[in-house]
Amino acid sequence: MKISVFYEHIEKACEQTKKPLREVLAYVKACGIDGVEMDYDELGHDELAHDSQDILKNLHDEGLVISSIYGFCHLDIDPEEQKCLDVIDQAAKNGCSRVLIVPGFFSEADAKIFGECADDWEKTAAFMQSNQVVQNIMAGLRRAVAHAKEKNVIVTLEDFDSTLSPCSRINALKWFMEQVPGLCWTLDAGNFAYSSENILDAYEVLHTYTAHVHCKDRGTENPTSNGITGTYNKGLRPVSAGDGYIPLDSILSYLKRDGYEGWLAVEQFGLENQYDGIVRSAEYLMKGEFNTWR
Repeated sequence: MKISVFYEHIEKACEQTKKPLREVLAYVKACGIDGVEMDYDELGHDELAHDSQDILKNLHDEGLVISSIYGFCHLDIDPEEQKCLDVIDQAAKNGCSRVLIVPGFFSEADAKIFGECADDWEKTAAFMQSNQVVQNIMAGLRRAVAHAKEKNVIVTLEDFDSTLSPCSRINALKWFMEQVPGLCWTLDAGNFAYSSENILDAYEVLHTYTAHVHCKDRGTENPTSNGITGTYNKGLRPVSAGDGYIPLDSILSYLKRDGYEGWLAVEQFGLENQYDGIVRSAEYLMKGEFNTWR
């Protein structure tokens, strides 16, 4: 088991504490974190080449590697979009074996239909088969997976927390995994709460596809949240791992039981104190029985 953290959290910690980047990177490494989750748009554009080299040098000097690169793509509109392949190429170039593709979004009208059938497997499958956005994404992902195989990179989807996301629900993710051989899952522990689906149910259905893990927890809030209210959405407040109501202990024990040996990524966008929050999450992931997993 290896721990990583989103690079944006490091940047936010610098902003919040006024500490220099190199000092925060050293602090992150001292917390037991070995990698960073990197946004392709921050690392991959030609016009940012100079900044990209600075980022890579800073990470290297502190003994940190890139655990995964994620990219927002537009396969919903263009299944042959070049950016999707560029994300994969950037990962291969930097010795990173995982990418997370956010492949596009529904219109409001399509999202409404999707939401009405999302709890039923047969209705979901019929909708996915007939919807042009989904078909474009499926074609684009098949192309991406084939390209990634040549680069020794794994393409993943996550349970993205938006009602407009075609991969936000358990049945939809299962459908994509079945339709795109070689596609894998980035398990985001906190995102199923947005749609009020049970992460433990999701794990039972999808665990064989797991290639990467985001250890996102959620705290309660009043009013409940801006997601889909229900039994499993008790709030979406950003908290450090272990400080909320998401059953991370169970998920981590299942991952250990099932032989997962990849990264556990600290994700806590919106946290008010990233500097202290990063170490709290790292300490939680290294405590008790999970400490022997390293």
